[in-house]
Amino acid sequence: MSQRNNLNVHLIAERFWLGVVVVSTLITLWWWYNDELADREFAPFLPAIALVWYLFRRYLRKRIEKNSDDSA
Repeated sequence: MSQRNNLNVHLIAERFWLGVVVVSTLITLWWWYNDELADREFAPFLPAIALVWYLFRRYLRKRIEKNSDDSA
């Protein structure tokens, strides 16, 4: 796999996790607004876990970009 393809895979994964953060946060806020959050007490953990994965994927992509700039 070429370096450019590798960066594209990381960028797609990063955007996917950002989408999961946004959607899960909106759903959790909707449940909170409708007083249904008590029935789903673990719902706020999903946006938090997705945010951690997003930040991790972003860190990996940035590190790969930096390493590819150094080697070029």
